[in-house]
Amino acid sequence: MNSMVNQAKVLTMENCKKETSMVENSTIGSYRNDGNTKMKKSTFVKVKMDGTPIGRKVDLNAHESYEKLAKTLEDMFLETAPSVNPSGSMALQLDMLNRMTRHSKLLDGSSDFVLTYEDKEGDWMLVGDVPWEMFLTSVKRLRIMRKSEATGL
Repeated sequence: MNSMVNQAKVLTMENCKKETSMVENSTIGSYRNDGNTKMKKSTFVKVKMDGTPIGRKVDLNAHESYEKLAKTLEDMFLETAPSVNPSGSMALQLDMLNRMTRHSKLLDGSSDFVLTYEDKEGDWMLVGDVPWEMFLTSVKRLRIMRKSEATGL
């Protein structure tokens, strides 16, 4: 009886070691750059909003355009959590659909706030004034500021 229990323990430990080495190899392989593929460097920048005491960080490489970045920031700072009503998941699905299809309030001017950024030279500029790729190379940090303070940018 003891020999069967010990044999089962040995087999379990061997299987565990194989699985662990497979996970380690796949994890190491996913971070390796073999020269054929470029790894995207994450570009985290700080984001502050006027009137909000806590700032956040956002990865710019996770976004493809100004519109997607602005929607993410609106969800972080301006939107409230969706309320749950008796219709339940249907309301949640409609809310998600509305969020995906709506235009950014920060970019279209319908909000009391505008999205600005500080470039490498220390100048504050409105987001959207330069092409996206140029923006990615020059942005140091983002600020969601009140429209009244953004005059002159």
